[in-house]
Amino acid sequence: MGADKEDQYLTHMLEAWKTSIEVQQHFNTLEMQIRNFAITVLTAVLGAAALSLGSEYRARMWLGRFEVPLASLIFFAGLVAWGAFYFMDRFWYHRLLRGAVSHAQAIEKALEKDLPGIGLSSAIAQASPVGFGRKKRWAIHSSGRLDMFYGFIAGIVLVLLVASLFVRVE
Repeated sequence: MGADKEDQYLTHMLEAWKTSIEVQQHFNTLEMQIRNFAITVLTAVLGAAALSLGSEYRARMWLGRFEVPLASLIFFAGLVAWGAFYFMDRFWYHRLLRGAVSHAQAIEKALEKDLPGIGLSSAIAQASPVGFGRKKRWAIHSSGRLDMFYGFIAGIVLVLLVASLFVRVE
């Protein structure tokens, strides 16, 4: 390959790498906005449920055979919304972010000989896992941390939902 062609190749590859980094930033921003909005909705749900716990409002369910506190329905709606945010975050944008990272890593691998220090995506991916245990044998990657974040809060809302079924207002 001639020097001119090689320079063109490096220029094009570097532009592709820059675009991959921008795409990673975009998807990361979208994920953070989803989580921010999810927490805002969760806060509204918890506030509405707390207010309704002090009321005598109840909903008749299954052809009027059962009555449940309004707070229980609010917690249930919050759990459904939380699950929707999780689905969008984990199985939509997080996958796209990981695809952008993989693409940038492939470009970095192709360019590592000609452009030392271009390994940003690879360095971030390598630093991302959180190690624990003896000698840090186990690691939690970004997907696992995402699952833990949504799962822990979903568990709390589920406990509140079940507890709200037993609340009696006198």
